[in-house]
Amino acid sequence: MVVTAVQYLVQRDELRRMGATHVVALAPEGVLSFGSSVLDRLGVVHDQTEAIVKSLKSNDYAALRGVCGTRAGDRKGRRGDRMRALPVKNNFGAQEF
Repeated sequence: MVVTAVQYLVQRDELRRMGATHVVALAPEGVLSFGSSVLDRLGVVHDQTEAIVKSLKSNDYAALRGVCGTRAGDRKGRRGDRMRALPVKNNFGAQEF
């Protein structure tokens, strides 16, 4: 068995269309994990946080799709599909990417 990780749902969907069976999209999982942590720290009851995350994951992340061309079957690249690093100045004056 091979398990692979990609950044976005559209990439995962494409690999699944090509026959891959164990592909994880990191961006939505990371966002949901971060959101869950924030809700927990704000005092939201854990069961309620879990229900929110479960609802966002339901139907293959349907609630998250449609943003930046992430709908299932959307093969056309859109401007928001790819993120690119922009240089920023750090506290030491050097550029980071």
